[in-house]
Amino acid sequence: MKITKLVLSALAVMALGSNATAASFNCHKAATEIEHTICSDKWLSEKDGEMGRLFHKAMRHANIKHEQRDWISYRNRNCG
Repeated sequence: MKITKLVLSALAVMALGSNATAASFNCHKAATEIEHTICSDKWLSEKDGEMGRLFHKAMRHANIKHEQRDWISYRNRNCG
C-alpha cells in the first residue's frame, strides 16, 4: 500500500532529525483539534512540516492525493 510506504519513509526521516520549523499547513487556519495540537507543539509542528515536504516530493512520482485524504480522514476519526 502506497500510504504505508509514505508513512514509513516519513517516520524514518523524522527519526533522523530535521531543521524544519513549521507545520505543513497554515496554523492560523487550524480547524481541528489535531491541527491545533500540531501547531501548539514545536516538535510535532517540525515533524508535520517534514512530512509535508516528503509528501510533495512523493507527489512528483505518484498520484497519492486520494490516499492523503483517506489518511487525514482516518487520523481525524481515530487520533486525538
